Amino acid sequence: MIDLRNNPGGVLQAAVETADALLDNGLIVYTEGRIQSSRLRFSAKAGDVMADTPIVVLINGGSASASEILAGALQDHERAVIMGTQSFGKGSVQTVIPLDETHAIKMTTARYYTPDGRSIQPPASSQTSKYGRPSSPNWIASRSLPSRPERPS
Repeated sequence: MIDLRNNPGGVLQAAVETADALLDNGLIVYTEGRIQSSRLRFSAKAGDVMADTPIVVLINGGSASASEILAGALQDHERAVIMGTQSFGKGSVQTVIPLDETHAIKMTTARYYTPDGRSIQPPASSQTSKYGRPSSPNWIASRSLPSRPERPS
């Protein structure tokens, strides 16, 4: 059992390395963005350290970013069952762009996608309520439980 409840994310590389250890091969996560340099792909190498061991991943509204990447990769490869409530939906790649020596801007330059092509970031229209306040910040589980979409060919 992997408990990712209330795990706000962390370092992308840690999620990729953990998924790599639990997958025998295949795509873990990829990014699509505004500029070519923000388009990345991370894949697992041969060797699943827990082959044939069932895995359950627990998530909730506090699960975000890298924890969603790990859960999504394990689910898309049918390596784990995801249980819990909807995750946060933090699937954007942000880049700090210097303006001068003392100023910079943080800009969203790409989005993370699971191996099956599901965006971890919800559409902008789902992020605010009709009153302009943030809506429920939950995304992954609502899109993945109880069924899983067909893998694109």
